[in-house]
Amino acid sequence: MLGKGLFNFKGKYLDRSLGYFDERPSLYLYLFTHLFFMKNSIDIFQKNCEKWSYTNPQKALLLPYIDCKDLTFCITKQEEQNLIFQYRGETHYFHGQQGALDEAKEWFKMTRLAEVPLIYVYGVGLGYYYQAAQGWLQEDPSRRLVFLEDNLAVIHRLFETHLGFQLVHDPQVQLHFFEDLEKSKELFNILYWNFFLTTLTVSGLKLYQDLKAEQYAHLKHTLAYEASVKNSLLTEYLEYGTGFFKNFYPNILSLEGAYLADELFGKFRNIPAIICGAGPSLEKNLSLLGKLLNKALVFAGGSALNALNESDIQPHFGAGIDPNAPQYDRLSTNSSFETPFFYRNRLLHKAFNTIHGPRLYVTGSGGYDISSFFEEGLGIKGTPIEEGHNVVNFCLEIAHALGCNPIIFVGMDLAYTDMKAYASGVIEDNRVEAADITTTQNIDQAALLKTDIYGKPIYTLWKWIAEAEWIGDFAKAHPDIRVINATEGGLGFPRVPNKTLQEVAGKYLRENYDFKGMIHSEIFNSSMPQVKKEKISSLMQDLQQSLTRCVEDFEVLIEETRVIKRRSEKDQKVCFPQQTGKAALYESDLAEEIGYRYVLHIFNEAYTRVLNRELQGIQHAPISEVQQAIEKLDLLIKRFVFLRDVAKVNLELIRMAMHEHVTLPATTFPKPGKITCKQTKVQGVIQGNSFFYAQGQILSSAYFEKGLHEGVAEFFYPNGQPYSRQVFKEGVWEGKQEFYYPTGIVKTLLNYEGGKLITAQLFCPNGTLKSHVVPLGDENLSSE
Repeated sequence: MLGKGLFNFKGKYLDRSLGYFDERPSLYLYLFTHLFFMKNSIDIFQKNCEKWSYTNPQKALLLPYIDCKDLTFCITKQEEQNLIFQYRGETHYFHGQQGALDEAKEWFKMTRLAEVPLIYVYGVGLGYYYQAAQGWLQEDPSRRLVFLEDNLAVIHRLFETHLGFQLVHDPQVQLHFFEDLEKSKELFNILYWNFFLTTLTVSGLKLYQDLKAEQYAHLKHTLAYEASVKNSLLTEYLEYGTGFFKNFYPNILSLEGAYLADELFGKFRNIPAIICGAGPSLEKNLSLLGKLLNKALVFAGGSALNALNESDIQPHFGAGIDPNAPQYDRLSTNSSFETPFFYRNRLLHKAFNTIHGPRLYVTGSGGYDISSFFEEGLGIKGTPIEEGHNVVNFCLEIAHALGCNPIIFVGMDLAYTDMKAYASGVIEDNRVEAADITTTQNIDQAALLKTDIYGKPIYTLWKWIAEAEWIGDFAKAHPDIRVINATEGGLGFPRVPNKTLQEVAGKYLRENYDFKGMIHSEIFNSSMPQVKKEKISSLMQDLQQSLTRCVEDFEVLIEETRVIKRRSEKDQKVCFPQQTGKAALYESDLAEEIGYRYVLHIFNEAYTRVLNRELQGIQHAPISEVQQAIEKLDLLIKRFVFLRDVAKVNLELIRMAMHEHVTLPATTFPKPGKITCKQTKVQGVIQGNSFFYAQGQILSSAYFEKGLHEGVAEFFYPNGQPYSRQVFKEGVWEGKQEFYYPTGIVKTLLNYEGGKLITAQLFCPNGTLKSHVVPLGDENLSSE
């Protein structure tokens, strides 16, 4: 294979690795030349493999044995090397036959790659794109060019050439092989940390953009979108976690009176769940959805709450985890005033304060350890669950933890169905224009065409594709759970069947339940009577004191490291050890501090990875061993300064949270114990009285007519005090609905006609009016 080094071209002979031309030689000269260039080609190939083995050792060992017979060399009209192959009966060239380098230069110019410091290229070919970018690389030593190739035969052919030698030995260039996106997650993670927070562009060989359009699109998404997501989290860390802690501390101070969501896990086994998104297709399901509230638990988070309220549908559970300002707009304008609400302490504090119904605290704090400190100190035991990409993924994890099966999605278009962004009720104008959603340079917001569940083209976003894949992966990982997409439009989810909601209802939603009584009773069994504001404040003070000591420890470590550095600079030798005895003692003490273990540790890990790039630069720099040691000490000082500042920022955020925190009266009850239900069902339909009680104490009492609430339903606190009095007509609220604080003070007054909200009055625990809502009059009067 390597021996075929000469090709006849218009009476001349060409060596494929050197581009050597000469008139037809004599037989002896031919043999000599052939053997010379064969050896030269083998030498180049071996040197390239040896160099590549430093970064890709396994593939470099395999490369000499790759079969390349279907990928042969040929010549362009500019007398350049090219590669030719057959695909599906057609002949294809890796580079333009009119001129390989001309094509590469045009690619560079047209895609404006000179504007970014990092270029990823799908496909390497014979290296002409590298040749076109050489000038750009030489202009700035910090620029990088990364080739990603999924065909080892191509890399084999490249390594037979001198241009391949230049490429693989260029310190500003990387060449990586990947099999497919799923199997190469580790590679992409390494690449991310090599180039974190670097503006990047993803491009590809013209051949691959045309012939492998789908793979190219997915690779582009994987690199650009996931870098964007990871950059957001890393940026949050580098900004001392302010975006998280400014919500966490005030929210945890208000934990008293909340209920432990984790205690509900497993209490709704094999009960169907419907998870609502706010996509345009939700409107198709609203009429039927309102009739299924006694047959499946309905979850809605964020915008979906507003979309359901627009049709006077009250979900059984709300949910929120977002720290973003729009979360306040959504929660402050929905009418699910008494809906139990799942949350984590990342939730925007201003939005948290709008929760008027039961607060269901989900343990954990995705990406941080701080929640474990308070949970351990308060005797809270939780079950870890993921948050996923958004609140819908969060709802899916919760529904699964509750034991729900099947889990059905509606309104999860994850696409601009009918060129709309949302269902009605979320924003005033939900229509979008193709020109607006496709021309943006933001990878998160740039729309692309995919195929919807009906096989028709539809605009979607990369982040929605990632969310769809997350749900598909969830379904694959939980084969015991039946996951169904009843969205009736949009992108759909991989490996998840699509059905209409009517079909799903007819097959899976046949039994009905007294969900109001069941949820009300189980929530009281998830109370946290041990959680008191005094204990929370005590833990917060412990954390304050520990973080203060951490700041002091870091000041010592910074100064002691500077001592070693000054000594090295003065003596011009590497000091041993690289740490004073005092510094070693303080660092040991620091590791035991709760402030370090629960707050600073995660920042230390993140920042160490950030500094690793600088460390590699130092290790490969042409400087003396002493200078290397001095610069490494600078990095150590830099890390200590960063961690000290993280501690200082957290101390200030704690101070602000404790200063601004307003303690509201909160009454907690001991858990009532085992819940007993007394009701009669005829063929899965409740008929007559339905009671939930514990230890002889009635928690809820309702009457059902053919499976629907009818007349007065009463709900009680575990001590027998009235919780609410609700009136129903044919399953929907009718007339005055009353809710009370444990003290007997009115909490919420709602007035309904035929299931439609007419007025709402919300009260503070001291009895003062908090909000007066008149939705039909298009006014929203409030007094705080």
